[in-house]
Amino acid sequence: MGFKDTTADDLPRIFESERFKPYLRYANAFDNAMKKAARAHAEIERAIKAGEL
Repeated sequence: MGFKDTTADDLPRIFESERFKPYLRYANAFDNAMKKAARAHAEIERAIKAGEL
């Protein structure tokens, strides 16, 4: 199935397919890493504003 042939109706079927699962795992890992980095950045900003750093 090419990208041009994909419709919105196909997306749930694609996302649930076995071929998509490795990509989903990498996307989730990337998302979790970005959330962790954002939390760390917010903590640093909080410490700077509080005068702890």
